[in-house]
Order: sequence, then C-alpha cells, then structure tokens
Amino acid sequence: MKSNGVIAVTELSWTKDDFPKEISEFWESEYFEMQSIEENIKTANECGYHLEAHLTLTESDWFDNYYIPMKHRINQLKVKYKDSEETLRVLNNELKEIMMYKKYSAYYGYEFFILRPSFGVI
Repeated sequence: MKSNGVIAVTELSWTKDDFPKEISEFWESEYFEMQSIEENIKTANECGYHLEAHLTLTESDWFDNYYIPMKHRINQLKVKYKDSEETLRVLNNELKEIMMYKKYSAYYGYEFFILRPSFGVI
C-alpha cells in the first residue's frame, strides 16, 4: 500500500441488534462469522486500521446488481442440472438467500468500509 493510501472493503454485517430468529439461524449456518457494523469496525481497529468512512449498500444495489442477475442464472442452471440432486440443493439454497434478504433486509447488508493504516505503510 502506498504511503497515505486507503483500503476499501465490503463485509456482510448485521445492521440491527434485534434480528429475528429465522434470519439469525440462516446466517449462522451460511456465514457464522458475520458481525455487526460496530464489531467490524473494532476488528479493523484491532488489525491496525482507522475507519475513514462507511456506508451500507442499498437494497437496489443488492437486487439490481446481484440478486436479479443471479436468480436469472440460477433458473437457467436448474434446467441444465435438473438431474443433479446436489446441484439443485445448492441452487435452491441460493434462492433461499434471495428470499431471506427480501424478507429481512432491514437487519443486515453489505457494509462498505474505507480504512487507513493506523501506523503508516503496511
């Protein structure tokens, strides 16, 4: 990283503390490392980074640029792999993720973090 440089990352994050059991259980099985925004900032600080800014990506960012194209592709793949039970299980789980986000987007999202090294160049 150049002197005075920054790093930009996104991380799936809880945006509220009082999330429903259904979404908590879903993400516990899919990505148990998921933390709150505050916990992610603390982790970044512990790793030697200072937070410059952060924002939560919008629902339209998820749907327009990720879930809608993914759902279209999943439907194509379900036809192609209709005889593969394992593949269909994976594809259906991805569709479940889309449904869960549609239902519970108020509780989590991708957080965009801009970080600067705390101690010069790393």
